[in-house]
Amino acid sequence: MWKAKSLQYPFIALIFGILSLYGCNNTNESATSATRAEVTPLSENAKQLEAEIAEVKLRQSKATTPVKIVVAIDQSGSMQDALVSYVTFADLQPMSQKLEESGGEIALSAICDRSNLPLVRLAFPEPPKIDEKLLTLPAPVPQLVDEGSPFEKEEREKAHAAKLASYNSQIEQNSRAIAAHKKQLQQHRQESQKRLEAVKPDIEKILKAPRDCQATDIQSSLNRTKWYFEESTPKPHKRFALFITDGLDSFSEAPANLPADARVILVHGSVNVGILGKIKHDRFESPKTAIAHLVGLM
Repeated sequence: MWKAKSLQYPFIALIFGILSLYGCNNTNESATSATRAEVTPLSENAKQLEAEIAEVKLRQSKATTPVKIVVAIDQSGSMQDALVSYVTFADLQPMSQKLEESGGEIALSAICDRSNLPLVRLAFPEPPKIDEKLLTLPAPVPQLVDEGSPFEKEEREKAHAAKLASYNSQIEQNSRAIAAHKKQLQQHRQESQKRLEAVKPDIEKILKAPRDCQATDIQSSLNRTKWYFEESTPKPHKRFALFITDGLDSFSEAPANLPADARVILVHGSVNVGILGKIKHDRFESPKTAIAHLVGLM
């Protein structure tokens, strides 16, 4: 009886050895499976497309709601005491660049003894956009592994080659679409620049006008701003009014009620803001600082 029991131990050890070997084989097979899951490394074309997609996504994410901006410049003699610097065409560039990205319009108003002239307008259409579906890399193709029946090897190689061809074709198609989109953006910038140059003389006429008006009609400028903001548009717009004035209105009328969502920014260098005191506004001492603040709000 004792001998029979002792014979069982080598048999048990043999069983454990077989199980351990089986476990090692499973581990090796798992590692092989992990290797099989590897995909074909990105080609140079795919890497370039990946970089271009990131660039386009960043640019499109910057695009915001279209904007309407009124810039009203006081040309009255009292502005000499307001101690506010002149605005140059270059000072307005940050606004025009932002409008080029979002679409919208900037309109200038001259505040003088009769501020009822039509606004000088510069419109920017919304920039072209690309379909989001074209901003995704196609799914990578798994690497071909040497497994399975050797009689089916040719079929597996043909199937893998077909998948690679389809993948590369999709990469090429997306690359062409992005190249076409970049060309559209370039044309958009060129057209925006042409519009800017065309209206530049009218804008500079307002900016460079001497501060010698004998009276100040801020009320009419406010009315023009109100009507401008209330014009119907195909899409909702953000609305901003930048008034560079001492606020001293010669006619002492009640200010126009601008739309509630219109953000008013005032550039003024003395204590009394006159008629603008009845309108909620952000106040700045410098036109450049005020413009930078406005651009940040866009």
